Parts: sequence; C-alpha cells; structure tokens
Amino acid sequence: MNKLQRITDYLSAHGLNQAATLDAWIEEGTFEPRAKNEGTGYTILTMAYKAIVSIERYAHSAHLLAAMVAIWMQEQGEEFDDSMVGFSADKTDDELFDIELEFMLSEDVQIVRDANGPLIFMGEQYRIESAPVWVAEDFTLDADIAN
Repeated sequence: MNKLQRITDYLSAHGLNQAATLDAWIEEGTFEPRAKNEGTGYTILTMAYKAIVSIERYAHSAHLLAAMVAIWMQEQGEEFDDSMVGFSADKTDDELFDIELEFMLSEDVQIVRDANGPLIFMGEQYRIESAPVWVAEDFTLDADIAN
C-alpha cells in the first residue's frame, strides 16, 4: 500500500487536495505468502490490489491531471506493475469534475529481525520493514587463467 500512499502524496503536493477533495482506497486486494529469504530479512508476502484515487470537485483539464500521473509513473521507473491507468470523470452541476483513477498494483511486504518486533516467524521476532540490500564496496578476484 506504499505505492498508493506515494501517488496520493504526489497529487497532494501538487495542490490537488486544496481545490478538490482527494481520497484513496483499495479494492479487490489479494496476498500470496512467500517467505523468500533476502539475506537480511524475508519477503513474507506479495500483495496485489486495485488502488482507487478519487478527486472530487476537480476544476482543471483532464489532460493536465493525466499528464501529471503519467510523468510521475515514468519517473518511478519499474515501480508500477501495470502502466495502464483506468480513468473516469463525471461532470457536476457547477462545471467541476469528480474523477476516479484506477491502478493495478502489487508490492512485496518484507520483515527484518527485531528483538521487540510484533511478528514471530520461525522462532524469531520480526518487524515489517524493507530488508536492507548489502552492496559490496570492493572485492578481490583470485583466478588462474589457462589457455
């Protein structure tokens, strides 16, 4: 649900929550338990869901909103599972629009060891947090090269 939070934060930061009412929720969510060892923690499950962003009383161009979302998604790289965004707009009596955006998203949920964590997995305590990725800063290669 981090992806949904990031898109709503982005739209809010660009003023959509000041002139309009911005809301977001999840529909049709599923999750698949995984328990994949990441070395520094586990990917414990993958969540997939339809994310809905609702913008009521929107007064600007639909093209502007669509371009903002498209730019944001492209700047996120490979973050989004489905590049298609569902879009609907209803014109209200006062020449404003009620808009819904639909995203199909998935994201991994990871856990890391924590002596005070609320989760117990394989006899150890964990908390929900992204498992750190260890990157080698240097290495030594020792090899014999033969014809």
